[in-house]
Amino acid sequence: MEPLRVLEEREQIEVVFGRSGELEKSPWEFDGGGRFTWWYEGIPEYAKDEPGLDRPDLYEYATAITEESWGPLETPWGWERVVRYASSGEAPHPDLLVTEADKDDPERTIYLGEGWGETVYRRWITE
Repeated sequence: MEPLRVLEEREQIEVVFGRSGELEKSPWEFDGGGRFTWWYEGIPEYAKDEPGLDRPDLYEYATAITEESWGPLETPWGWERVVRYASSGEAPHPDLLVTEADKDDPERTIYLGEGWGETVYRRWITE
């Protein structure tokens, strides 16, 4: 088996969460010294019809991809934490066609660890 290329952390996050090229380039820094390194504007595609996430006329939405093994992270001031979607924290390496028999092979899988997920935040549109 040929060695796989090593993925940088950003690329690992994008692969596991299916966000290729969608993550913001700069961290989301907010009052109180908090920050989310991995985030994007809007909500996950799979959550578009969820109650509370279906009002783009009233709210601005942002989603942070975080590891919360030790509990929820701080909510940015002026924002409301709406929902968190847990993840297995793993995905097949993007350079492979992984068969069912190979899917549990650690050398063919990106594994971030437990506690990862997407947390959706919203705030009122004030314009």
